[in-house]
Amino acid sequence: MSAQLKELLIPAVWEELKFATSTSTESISKTTITPTSDSAQTSPPASQVAEAVTTAFIKLDHQIISSASSLLQSDKPFSQIFSGLKVASAGSCALLALYDPHAQHLHVACVGDSRAVLGTRFPSSGDWEAQPLSIDQTGSNTDEVNRINAEHPGEESIVKGKPARVLGIMVSRAFGDGFWKWDAELQKTLAKTYFNGLYPKMIPFEGLKTPPYLTAEPVVTTTKLDLGQGRESFLILASDGFWDHVSNEQAVKLVRVWMESRGSGKEEVGGDKDAKVDRIDEEQWKWHDGVLIVKDENVATHLARNALGGSDEEFLRAMFAFEAPRTRNMRYVVMSRCVAYCVE
Repeated sequence: MSAQLKELLIPAVWEELKFATSTSTESISKTTITPTSDSAQTSPPASQVAEAVTTAFIKLDHQIISSASSLLQSDKPFSQIFSGLKVASAGSCALLALYDPHAQHLHVACVGDSRAVLGTRFPSSGDWEAQPLSIDQTGSNTDEVNRINAEHPGEESIVKGKPARVLGIMVSRAFGDGFWKWDAELQKTLAKTYFNGLYPKMIPFEGLKTPPYLTAEPVVTTTKLDLGQGRESFLILASDGFWDHVSNEQAVKLVRVWMESRGSGKEEVGGDKDAKVDRIDEEQWKWHDGVLIVKDENVATHLARNALGGSDEEFLRAMFAFEAPRTRNMRYVVMSRCVAYCVE
């Protein structure tokens, strides 16, 4: 599913923005990050951008989920139908950042538990601030639980467990994941004809009453970036596998130290070979300053290296020694991106 979103999501959002706005789409640049103050009037209202992004997300997910019914009614070979159903039954989170350089608006759309964190340096003090621009959408999020219960009155047992899950899944919003969205009759047909025995615990859900239980409607935030007077900012986009081990403040520190090391020309910073990550149990650990290391030219690689052990090379190598299926638990989706915003 993530591969499909990589190809489809940005074009879908772009098309919806072009349709929804009457101003030039050049006001929302994919690549330019230097703000210009003389043409702010060309920027669409933040609410219009948020609505367009939301519409694009919902339309794309509907296209993915409804493909199951279309496939069942087609005369395609069993193998092609099964392959198509596997895509719709799989799921993915999505995290999209869109920067408008004219209005200096940073829009972030989140579906699931990936997270965007803005790091900002204040010139007067030199201090850096970590500001989350998204909220994890999981069964542990009270607002999400209240929303789900309101949408499905009388089904309070939808979210349960420790940690809390939505009918067994961690996230409360996602693309795909058809088993949480298809109606009971369709699921019974799929179970009997295509998935029987493959997902015995999921098809159909016991007591399935009022699907869909997950949504791909994003929560969209808009942040005004004040980049004047030497203020610097960067944005970290990372999956839950990264944030499981690194806090918001730690992530900002990692990027700050990386930036400083690149500026000083040092090839390597930190790297205490005797330091060890904080092990919680066999599959859980936390990063700390003692294992900080800077040795990568790419900041996203730098973040991933530190999340997976940093200077604790024995632990880092062990993470890559695991083979499927344990790879999912031991180095689960540690993905990150970092974008810098500054004034020339």
